[in-house]
Amino acid sequence: MSARREIVEHGKFAPPIAEQQEIAWTSTDDCADAALTLLEHGATGGDHRIAGPESVTGDQLAARVAAGLGRRVVYCPQPLDEFERDVDAAMGAGIGRRVASKFRFFASHRQQADAMLAGPFEAQPGLEDFRPTHIEQWVRRHAEDFHKSDGMAATEDS
Repeated sequence: MSARREIVEHGKFAPPIAEQQEIAWTSTDDCADAALTLLEHGATGGDHRIAGPESVTGDQLAARVAAGLGRRVVYCPQPLDEFERDVDAAMGAGIGRRVASKFRFFASHRQQADAMLAGPFEAQPGLEDFRPTHIEQWVRRHAEDFHKSDGMAATEDS
């Protein structure tokens, strides 16, 4: 089930990440905007870390999503074995194990997870003018997508 559908139908956001893990959540919209900004600035190579403007725990994320939607949303981390089975069901046997491996790594190596996930966006060459979208602002901008009653949109941020 998609993250958006879980929020719409059950009022919960359930990624396979511990509630206390801080993450500078970002959207595919911001990643695309950052990529375009880099291209416009002629930055065609190198590593660029795209992140949200703030680092939040699962409960803080759910509160921002709830504020953007104007309804209750709770954070319920999905057990990794269940996540793995869901990915296998959607994408084929064995894929879940490979996808879940990064989440297992984050769960086992908290300091490295913090280093990779928790830091808010910082300006860098080629992205000096880029400003990531705050979670609540992004949700408000996409609120209609969360309220669709017939089939979910073809592309989803999750």
